[in-house]
Amino acid sequence: MASHVFPVLAFASLFLAAAVLAAPVEEEGEAEERTSFAGFRVLSLTPRSEESVELLRHMEEAPDTDGIDFWASAVAPDVPVTISVRPDLVR
Repeated sequence: MASHVFPVLAFASLFLAAAVLAAPVEEEGEAEERTSFAGFRVLSLTPRSEESVELLRHMEEAPDTDGIDFWASAVAPDVPVTISVRPDLVR
């Protein structure tokens, strides 16, 4: 039984060392800024026609769609498109 303990302890030590080395280092007095996505909505839209696909492509390329983030481009009818929408644009 004792021969099985050493490999487990060695693995646990390596895992702990890897976790410590991978942890982000923060300078003293330097606070990490976090972005809040509270209120944002993630929507899945499924265009049913080529005309709907073209409309979504136009929206994605338009410079005035601030607040709408396309996570995937419209490629064809019946293929879902995922977008996120800023809170003030959601009813």
